[in-house]
Amino acid sequence: MPSTTINELRRGDKPEAPPNSYEGLKRQLEGSKHEFLPLLGSQANVDAFVRVVLNAVLANPALTTCNRRSLIAACMKSAMDGLMPDAREAVLNVYNTKVKDPQTGRENWVPMAQYLPMVGGMIKGLYESGLVSMVDAAAVFEKDRFLFRRGDAPVLEHEPTSEDDPGRVKAAYVVVRMTSGELKREVMFRRDIEAVRAVSKSGTGEASPWVKWYDQQAIKSVIKRAAKQLPRMDRLDRLIAHDNEAIGIAGQTGLGDIVAPAAPGVESLAFDPSPTVADLTGAEVVKEKEPVAARTSRPRPKQSTSPAAEGPAPPPPPMGVTYAQLEEAMNAAPDRDVADQVLDRGRELPDVEREDLARLYETRFSD
Repeated sequence: MPSTTINELRRGDKPEAPPNSYEGLKRQLEGSKHEFLPLLGSQANVDAFVRVVLNAVLANPALTTCNRRSLIAACMKSAMDGLMPDAREAVLNVYNTKVKDPQTGRENWVPMAQYLPMVGGMIKGLYESGLVSMVDAAAVFEKDRFLFRRGDAPVLEHEPTSEDDPGRVKAAYVVVRMTSGELKREVMFRRDIEAVRAVSKSGTGEASPWVKWYDQQAIKSVIKRAAKQLPRMDRLDRLIAHDNEAIGIAGQTGLGDIVAPAAPGVESLAFDPSPTVADLTGAEVVKEKEPVAARTSRPRPKQSTSPAAEGPAPPPPPMGVTYAQLEEAMNAAPDRDVADQVLDRGRELPDVEREDLARLYETRFSD
């Protein structure tokens, strides 16, 4: 028996729970409630948040084995966004991340927790803007009856099947009614959804949100596309940025199906106080070549202006880049889906530059 435990027993103290145990985590969260209070606004909210986190850990015991500081950081980010990690508004996921020990030089797989906004959280962000009175977002399955027509009199009809096996997801849509009465609709068919998945560095793998919650990822993708039609909403913008970061679209380190925070100094996390992998483990993140996987995406349309050079599609630029970098990336975008990701990065630009980037987007992809 360790001497520290023996000494505790001699003094009559209760031995401390192992750091990776449920009780150890519960004790740590209880002792950190004061840190959550400024983010959640009231003690009742903090108590409810901690209960939800502990329930999430009971539902997913793998969270007790992950790096503890990464789990606390994920909880803090969820609290910053005002979302409960209850699998409806947000979820705490576990990824195995390869890191190099700075002392031994050995590479090890370390389970890390990551915060991921879900559909309920995105919809909550829309409602809490005060600009939206109704949101209807859903996935469409192969056996559903679905009709969507654009034009002067747009039509969107969805009749879900009652069969036990509805088939694969074939589309996702969102309808947003503004408080002004204006109605916004957006639809993404599977080819469009797969194109978004293709630029996500966490598109495959056992822990990938695309594998575990494909319908949720599809609905979030169409909400993010619809956001381009809506007035700017700071909270929704932040949720979109955090979701892109989590699925590996915001310039994060690519480790196949593993999403790791960028190393210190990377511009993509300049706005984010959460600790990085290096901060959490004291180790270097090892970059690995992303495995090639068969992915379905629509053919790249030919563009009449500023044709992109042949070769792999350039990755969307990270958060925090300048307008000049975004303009260059937009001109180099080979298709609308990559351009959509570039346009998402521009949501943090000043209004004038953001409008210029949107005009460039429309010029290149007006058809």
